Amino acid sequence: VARNVRRPLQGALRLTVVAAALLGASSAGGEPLRYQLGSEVAGYADTDHVMVLTPSLSMAADQPTAGWKANASYLVDIVTPASVDIVSTASPRWTEVRHAGALGADYQPENFGVSLGGSVSREPDYLSWYVGGSFRVEMYDKRFTPLIGYSYSQDTAGRKDTPFSVYSLELERNTIQLGAEIILNPSSRLTLSTEAVLEDGRQEKPYRYLPVFDAQTASTVPRGASVELVNQLRLPGEMSERLPDTRRRYSVAGEFATRDGDHTLRVSERLYGDTWGVLATTTDAIYVLGIGGGFRVWPHLRFHLQDGASFWQRAYVADPTSGQISYPSLRTGDRELSPLLTATAGGGVEYTTSNIPNTGWVFTGLVDVGRTSYFDALYIDSRTSFLVSLMAGHSL
Repeated sequence: VARNVRRPLQGALRLTVVAAALLGASSAGGEPLRYQLGSEVAGYADTDHVMVLTPSLSMAADQPTAGWKANASYLVDIVTPASVDIVSTASPRWTEVRHAGALGADYQPENFGVSLGGSVSREPDYLSWYVGGSFRVEMYDKRFTPLIGYSYSQDTAGRKDTPFSVYSLELERNTIQLGAEIILNPSSRLTLSTEAVLEDGRQEKPYRYLPVFDAQTASTVPRGASVELVNQLRLPGEMSERLPDTRRRYSVAGEFATRDGDHTLRVSERLYGDTWGVLATTTDAIYVLGIGGGFRVWPHLRFHLQDGASFWQRAYVADPTSGQISYPSLRTGDRELSPLLTATAGGGVEYTTSNIPNTGWVFTGLVDVGRTSYFDALYIDSRTSFLVSLMAGHSL
């Protein structure tokens, strides 16, 4: 489960107060205010013994004729991992609470629009914040809308019960995005985008340690080798993770969406490459069907294939001949940097109490099951994950 932006509960309460102020101020212009309130409870579990429970709240308000809208959200991640990586380092099972809050605003008075957003997150040994914005222009009778965006984020990772002033790893991230939405016909659109993410800083995980092997043994360590087998074959001691201090990520993506009555098809493709040597392709498809009575259902498929980073090794070799063990300069135990394939299948159902847009209640349920195959990793060679989400929203 990816690390979300998080913030303490006090920050979430401040977000709620700000959003409430927006709701109250918006009616001053005399136009009826539209607003939405939403809640979600999501649960994740996988066969690597990781469990996550994520409740969240959101609110939004807008005045269409004035051209503005605003939103605020808050979530909590309750994470309980007992994965093989924790077992391999003889660490006890633990539970951690993560808090996240975000604010966003959008203003489009004419044919141009500006969006701004920010978020902040906190957990016992991690702090992250983000600010960003984008600018777009509608051209050719709104049939072509180019967009340019920029964001900046900073992550600080540390150790539990240790002040950041004593130990911390800093990471800065600058993201530049270019895109365009093209209206092909009244029922179809094409969205194209490209993105460059410039990362500078330390991305190692402070708690991640790797086993090392001599050259003769390393070649015999099998894919998915168990903790017991690794402990039998490894050299004494362990080494911490060490990653390059810079990473440049580049991607291009496209999404095609078409609607036929109550049916909508969306298909997207993303190609990715970075300076660590990772190349990836991600394909996603969803087909939404209106079945009457306020119900919509959809199947969902997703495929992700990637190769590994240039410095990825299943079993890292250390040289003990000098009397002191010499480690590789770059090394990682992050299986998400290894060659892998993930296939996800699932679906959802939505029920709307009103056929008038922006009124009534909306209830949504989602289920996704994913299967990841790791082609060159220690401890496990596959993982099955389960994601369930229940959402409720009210519009007035």
